[in-house]
Amino acid sequence: MSLKNKLNRLKGHMSGLGAVERGEKEKVEISKTVTSTVTDKEGISLTLIDVEESSVESQLNFELFEEEETVKSAEFQTSRLVEQQLVKPVEQQTVISSAQQLAMSPEQQNVESRIEQQYPPQPATDPASATATDIHIPYIDKWNNLQASPYILDDEYIMVREVRYPITHQHGNYRFEQIYEVLEAWERAEHTHPLASTRDTLEKLLFFDTETTGLHGGTGNTIFLLGYCRFEGDSVVVRQHYLAAPHAEVPLYNSFLNDARDLTHLVTYNGKAFDWPQVKTRHTLVRDLVPQLPAFGHYDLLHGARRLWKNELPSCRMFIIEQEKLGVHRTNDVPGYMAPELYFDYLREKDPEIIQGVLHHNEMDVLSLITLYIHMSKLLLETNEEQTQSAEHSLGRTVTDENLTGLTSVFANVATDMYTNDHTGENSTSDISDSMASTRMNQSLLTSPQEQYEIARWYEAVGQVDAALLRYQSISNRKSIPSAVRGKAMIAIGHLYKKQKANDKALATWEAYLNEQDSLLIPEDVLIEVAKLYEHHVKDYEKALHYSVHAFDIWKKKAGMLRSKLKSEQQAHEKRIERLQKKVEKFN
Repeated sequence: MSLKNKLNRLKGHMSGLGAVERGEKEKVEISKTVTSTVTDKEGISLTLIDVEESSVESQLNFELFEEEETVKSAEFQTSRLVEQQLVKPVEQQTVISSAQQLAMSPEQQNVESRIEQQYPPQPATDPASATATDIHIPYIDKWNNLQASPYILDDEYIMVREVRYPITHQHGNYRFEQIYEVLEAWERAEHTHPLASTRDTLEKLLFFDTETTGLHGGTGNTIFLLGYCRFEGDSVVVRQHYLAAPHAEVPLYNSFLNDARDLTHLVTYNGKAFDWPQVKTRHTLVRDLVPQLPAFGHYDLLHGARRLWKNELPSCRMFIIEQEKLGVHRTNDVPGYMAPELYFDYLREKDPEIIQGVLHHNEMDVLSLITLYIHMSKLLLETNEEQTQSAEHSLGRTVTDENLTGLTSVFANVATDMYTNDHTGENSTSDISDSMASTRMNQSLLTSPQEQYEIARWYEAVGQVDAALLRYQSISNRKSIPSAVRGKAMIAIGHLYKKQKANDKALATWEAYLNEQDSLLIPEDVLIEVAKLYEHHVKDYEKALHYSVHAFDIWKKKAGMLRSKLKSEQQAHEKRIERLQKKVEKFN
């Protein structure tokens, strides 16, 4: 960057710190101006204006160093006040009106005039018209091989990589075009959900992920890669905005925000807690030089993954979700924790081959967001009855509770085998029937009982009681589902009925649960709820006393094992039992 451009950039940063209002108590008075001449590397003589502030008693003294150095912080603080008062960045310079000139003191007019003479207004650089030949870009041929091209702004550049996939492309268990089926299903659904969307908004979704120099937050953590994919017509387009040098954040965010200005929703994986807050932090540092951040809606799929699989999988990290739920198996993938180290290696060597693995890792991340959104939506939109009907249609025979669990395992293996065959070029094994092949991507058959229960809980948590009740009942009615999962569903059904004031249904559901479960495994709170209904609704005090005593016995065993007996809980049990004993004696 030339010396003149460095000065202009410095002035632009200073103006962004906020203008000092003229007429304040600590008004800066200009006592004199001094000129000095320096010569940059290219032999161009530049005249700088040193302004002395009589009220601050310090001089504005710009010392321009080599290209990678900055102005000393003490001198910068002194110069900032004067620059805010008088100096405008080159991009913002305009002809001063006669009214403005009249409002200025003679000293101020003199300074403004000299600045305009030294640095006349120039048109803003058009990034679209800049080419790689304008500045030197190391290894440009290698970048071109990676399908990346430079985005240039004010003699600084970043690299923008673009890869296109047809919507028929299959990533894991799903083709990208299956998102249309999902969005149409959401439009037909009788209930709503935070993940619900429509076909009209598809091209406004941004499947987004970043790569940073660390996992901590704050201004010390730099985003060096803004990666995303979106639907454009009959293609899924992956774009990656890569920070080729740490000081090029202005072109980085200009490029990204100009590309994303028409989009309305982000789809991320932990983006609410990490990626987007980091973008906001870095954007704040250059906000006066780049477009504003859009007010995005946000689908953070990590929240859904934790709801569905935290009790089933060892971790909800993306690569585990890909392998266990999405059928995505990466080969020769660069782990995310290595991205910062590889980026620092790139900054030393400038060879894009160093960072190629990180680019591919980020590309797979954003593509997997599409697959994960499709999969989660299918789970949320299908009831267990629909899953059974889908299996019967595909197999041409009735699927019963007794063989559905076995079929789930079979289809899981079939789906894995077929995915492997697809990617190795081998033919499918001969013992797989055509009907099974046609259903290998029907993920409803792979829904586990635990997933079905967590889906019902998710609907309950977002206030969709009818949808939750339907799914809880579907679980409780199937004897093949493990008793622990069925029991949790029956307990939840009872609570929903009680909230709806359907006390008879709640009592019947809970008693059915108590008759099926081992007495040692029954939660004491269920027994207490049953006791309350018998006492206050049915007026059967003997049964109420029976269940209260049972609950107290369980509490004492639990307290003994935990070596922690809460006095308030004990008193509540004893008080209830004492009250019921008096009622039994009175009415008998």
